[in-house]
Amino acid sequence: MKLLTTVFFLLLTQVNFAQDSAQRIDSLIRGLASEGKFNGNILVAEQGKISYLKSIGFANETTKEELDEHSVFDLASVSKQFTAMGIMILKEQDKLALEDKIAHYLPELSCYPEITVKNLLHHTSGLPDYLRKLQPIVDRTKKITNKDIIKLYSKHQFPLYFEPGTKYKYSNTGYAFLASIIEQISGSTYCEFLDKMIFKPLQMTRTFVNPSLSELEKIDNYAYGYLYDRNHKKYVLPNKIERARKMFGWVNVVGDGAIHATVLDLLKWDRALYTNTLVSQKSINEMFTPSYNNDKILKSYGYGWSIKENILAGKFVRHSGGWPGYITEIERHITTDKTIIVLQNHYDVEKSPAKAIRNIVYGKDAPKKMIELYNEGKSVTEILSLCQDPNTAYRVDGFWEDEINQFGYKLLEKEKIQEALSVFKLNVELYPESANVYDSLGECFIKLGKKYYKEGIQAYEQSLALNPNNKNAASVIAELKK
Repeated sequence: MKLLTTVFFLLLTQVNFAQDSAQRIDSLIRGLASEGKFNGNILVAEQGKISYLKSIGFANETTKEELDEHSVFDLASVSKQFTAMGIMILKEQDKLALEDKIAHYLPELSCYPEITVKNLLHHTSGLPDYLRKLQPIVDRTKKITNKDIIKLYSKHQFPLYFEPGTKYKYSNTGYAFLASIIEQISGSTYCEFLDKMIFKPLQMTRTFVNPSLSELEKIDNYAYGYLYDRNHKKYVLPNKIERARKMFGWVNVVGDGAIHATVLDLLKWDRALYTNTLVSQKSINEMFTPSYNNDKILKSYGYGWSIKENILAGKFVRHSGGWPGYITEIERHITTDKTIIVLQNHYDVEKSPAKAIRNIVYGKDAPKKMIELYNEGKSVTEILSLCQDPNTAYRVDGFWEDEINQFGYKLLEKEKIQEALSVFKLNVELYPESANVYDSLGECFIKLGKKYYKEGIQAYEQSLALNPNNKNAASVIAELKK
């Protein structure tokens, strides 16, 4: 009798905790929505059972059609995990080896003789990103395809950032090439292969690849993506804004993005990764293993997944995505079997609330922003230490670079320039290949006065080296050297 009473008490406690978590998540999301910072769908599941499911906002701003759990979103870079799975399926069919050179399958890329399939999966190829490299040399009023990208890389033979396998640098190019390898080996289009080998077996009936813009209107319950038009103070389709319209030349590129799905279909995908339905457990474990070089870890990135671990969730894998009109994220907590899926179709909002939801799920407060901690009296040193400590709820796992930069600028606004400098310096240390962090560091040096102009110019020059299109850096350097 005592045993039954104890079991009943534990079950009741778990139910009450789950209900409390759902209420707290709901309060968080409704609060963000009331401030115009959330428009989308959220799904939270524990051991595959949905504990929270919410749709807030419109799928279509013109017709005022509301979102629901069946609304289809552009997944952006969350698509990469499906490309990686496609490669692992071919591997288990003995149709490729991850150590194979990509030129074996794509002879046009023989100018990159040392790059392997595994390098592409891990982002250790050194390939420059096509979204940046090809901007100045393609006509994006015409639709660019994967074949076009391969031809342009073959023609221009862009130098690698580093020797393949020695460093990590996130590259959309690599995953576009992987999609082309899938097509070359399978004899099918990328769309046909994924539909046959992944979507249909998992009954992901609302998931598909890259519909044309004209086909979007035929899709039932499609969640159109929107950007905020600051001039007219309203959300509009991306093709109404020049900076976003330029991106649509890449809309036919597949592999690095272009998959569309619902939160419910993504839960089916999540559950399948705990089984051998698609590939063996050995292959799945390999997908969730970080890249190594001579026993030294390069980056906590597997095949299409970032790999994380903290005291709350244990080991978990995640990926985020961004495309004009969309912010997406999926987290799979492998140790505890919890799932968080966030799909948003308003781009100019708060970044994904997945991190805050994660803490609530584990009974912790949503992590405060760095500036909030500062206003409560914590020093900059304490804050940066706290946020980097994996054993605290304040650990920032996504958009870390942005979080630090925002904190630095808040300090600049408060005229705390020396403190801001320490923040920007840390960002450079953590993200040495980001042009943006060097730009911010340069700006901070300049604010300290002429004594620091030399350091400021050096920071801006590094930013310009990483991003030759950084007109701000070029302008500041020219002005300071007069």
